[in-house]
Amino acid sequence: MILPAPTVPARSCSLLDVFDLDELLISSARYYQGRSTGLAHPFAQQLAAAWPLLSSSTQHLLKKELTELITRDDEVRQWQASEAARPLHEADDFALSFSQLPLPLGTDQHRAAWLQVAAHWLPAAAATE
Repeated sequence: MILPAPTVPARSCSLLDVFDLDELLISSARYYQGRSTGLAHPFAQQLAAAWPLLSSSTQHLLKKELTELITRDDEVRQWQASEAARPLHEADDFALSFSQLPLPLGTDQHRAAWLQVAAHWLPAAAATE
């Protein structure tokens, strides 16, 4: 079912009169996670700085999703490290192609920025940056 577009107030002072800030932040976080773009890193840093200002429901959802991504990222990085240690002649085509897949949290720099966000609920995340 398609909902009708919201009507824009005649004297709108801000786009936030139309858009829900929590939805924008959640959508942006989902978009930037794992992206190979220069904007993923600053977005995650800004999200970490704004964390105390977020609603509890937004924090809960972002915490759940980011915790799952951190776990997946750890698993993929561990798997890639173990595959890199295998002699090349032992690696099969699937393993070689899988090892080239993007990481769930992106580059090391992006991962460090997402861990700054996670440091709000995972004290160990702050130590691994």
